[in-house]
This record gives sequence, structure tokens and C-alpha cells, in this order.
Amino acid sequence: MSKILRIDLQGSWDDRVYEDKEDFRTALIDMHETDMDNEEDKKTLKTMPLDEICEMFMWGYETITDEQAEDYLWI
Repeated sequence: MSKILRIDLQGSWDDRVYEDKEDFRTALIDMHETDMDNEEDKKTLKTMPLDEICEMFMWGYETITDEQAEDYLWI
């Protein structure tokens, strides 16, 4: 099985491991919902695919093995 490693392209946050892409996507939505200007933007954010959210807020990710995941903090 594999995990998802969150990579902050701005270098402000530590790398973190998520169970899967949807778990990571949900975490990013929760993190950035307050960055949206209005309710319509918040609604749009919740429907965006992971890659678009990553691009908008400068995140990256990598699929890693369970063994590799043990080297990182868990959310």
C-alpha cells in the first residue's frame, strides 16, 4: 500500500503524510477555506480536484511507500 507525502513548495510547512489523495485534498480544503474571499469561492474550492488546489496554493505531493512514510510526521 502507499501513502501521500505533502510537500510545501514555499518551504513554510513540514512535510506530512496522508492516507490517500482524497485525505490530502480534504486537509488542503480545510486549511485554505479561510483564504477564500466569499462563500461562492469556498464552494468552488470544495469542488476542485487535488492538482488544481495544489497549484493554487503552491503545494506538491508524492506517492510513497508505507516504509518511507514512517520517516515523516503523521497528520
